[in-house]
Amino acid sequence: MIPIKVVGAAGAAAKATEPRSPAASALQYLQPGALNLAALPPLSLYIHFPWCVRKCPYCDFNSHEARGEFPEQEYLDAVRLDLERTADAVLAVDELVSNTITHGGGFGQLAAWTDSGRVVFEVSDAGYIDDLLAGRRRTPLTSSSGRGLALVHHHSDLVRIYTSPKGTAIRAYFNLF
Repeated sequence: MIPIKVVGAAGAAAKATEPRSPAASALQYLQPGALNLAALPPLSLYIHFPWCVRKCPYCDFNSHEARGEFPEQEYLDAVRLDLERTADAVLAVDELVSNTITHGGGFGQLAAWTDSGRVVFEVSDAGYIDDLLAGRRRTPLTSSSGRGLALVHHHSDLVRIYTSPKGTAIRAYFNLF
């Protein structure tokens, strides 16, 4: 368990007031700088091998007893590729959402679905992109910004931009196979 302490004004306000609703109590933690973590939360990753020597009694995963040669290297290659593609998707979608907050009026919508062997993420907002080649042109080295859409293009298999004066929707496609 990681201890969490309220610091600053949010902590003082919490002591000054007596009974509060759970929602009001939770809001104090949403203030910038209100949380002080003594340590980073633990990170763990469980990778299940679907070819077992025998089925474990506690296992709920789809698994089968191994018959013949165990395809360990092929499976590890597939897991590595899956993790890399997940990291690509997280990075691209994070960039799109950040751009929505910065350039799209401060809010937007995120949708995700699968279509024809692809995962599609769409971020839409009220912004307008007047350069349809944004993210495709090289950004000057002297510029301190302007690389976000290029990053999205680099990590996605396909990017489609739909923009009009009413708003913009950007779709990032990631092949599943």
